[in-house]
Amino acid sequence: MPDMPDANEKPLSPIDALTLSLRNATVLSVLYLVAGTLVELSRRWGNYRWADKMSLAFEAFPARTLDLVGLFQPMRTAWAADHLSGPQVRLIYGATTVVIIFTIGTVVGLAMWGVAVLASGSQHKR
Repeated sequence: MPDMPDANEKPLSPIDALTLSLRNATVLSVLYLVAGTLVELSRRWGNYRWADKMSLAFEAFPARTLDLVGLFQPMRTAWAADHLSGPQVRLIYGATTVVIIFTIGTVVGLAMWGVAVLASGSQHKR
């Protein structure tokens, strides 16, 4: 039988839900950036074929996102004209991915809060 919620238990506040989601987003962002750095170091120093494929996979998600918002083509043009270096492009990709992760974390946190509010409201009616 599932545990019944304690009558003295306070409902999840929006701050609690967002804090939890943003902590998770921070962990995911750090893991993504560390993994990307390790792949890039492997690609440069080890010259492994798998590292080239992983590097392309890491670039695909932020590139598609930038394309979706209309920023990929100007960035590509600037890179082709040598106004942006390879590390600058990678920094843009990394920052784009971190923004996406935090946006998703915020949306999930707000959704968790909304569900908690609805669940606590329906429990109080019983």
